[in-house]
Amino acid sequence: MLWNYMLQRNVKIHFAHRTFQWNNEARSNAAVHCVIISFAPFDTNKKTLFDYLTPKSEPHKIEVKNISPYLIDSGNVLIPTRRSPLCDVPKIIAGNKPNDGGHLILSNYEKETLISIEPQTEKFIRRFVGSQECESGVEMTDKQVELVRFSCDGKSTDSTISACLSHLRYSI
Repeated sequence: MLWNYMLQRNVKIHFAHRTFQWNNEARSNAAVHCVIISFAPFDTNKKTLFDYLTPKSEPHKIEVKNISPYLIDSGNVLIPTRRSPLCDVPKIIAGNKPNDGGHLILSNYEKETLISIEPQTEKFIRRFVGSQECESGVEMTDKQVELVRFSCDGKSTDSTISACLSHLRYSI
């Protein structure tokens, strides 16, 4: 939306730094990735992209004819937002919701028991991570695993699951 608005007003990108890691002096030194874009309501003959092999590497300078909103040497073509697929494909209903009836989701106890009986299975077991676990870095509790199983039974609704997870979030 922003770039469409700006391009309609003849705004041009003069130079840009593609993604790089910004270092700060904070105690925890959070990993912050940045881009820098210089633009103006007039054009210039000299346009420069600064590219980084990795976010931590030094930039190398590239002289270009035009810098698109995607920060590439290209025309100002924008990919429009879509709410429906371009071709005849099945509708996505549940995203990445587990759909195995809960049979492939293990509690910590079940995981340890399985590995002690069949040690070769350990290489096939992966940590089950939801959005909260991903953000906090904390592993799912056995109660949460049971709720995920409940959500995989094919009978529960999203509102039931949300209510359970909401209650669980405050009862643990």
